[in-house]
Amino acid sequence: MNRFINIITVLTLLMLSQYGFTQNNGPRNKAFEKAEKKKEKQKGNEDKIVEKHHKKLQDKETLKRMKKTKKKAKRYKNGKFEDPFYKKWFRKK
Repeated sequence: MNRFINIITVLTLLMLSQYGFTQNNGPRNKAFEKAEKKKEKQKGNEDKIVEKHHKKLQDKETLKRMKKTKKKAKRYKNGKFEDPFYKKWFRKK
């Protein structure tokens, strides 16, 4: 029993030491952050354009089905968390 506790302790210490040696990103360049935001915004716009084009290609019946499915998914997801708990626990801050 004592050996088991020692093994658990060593494994825990090894896992915790990994968090201690992670690098901090430090101060970032404002110009770089601005460019990154702009790139992210542009990517979002591209996604919207692609989605619009995809919807244009569909017939009326398919659009109704897509709308119905989206509503149903939104209803089921209401009140639920975006990320599972284990992803929140191990997320890099």
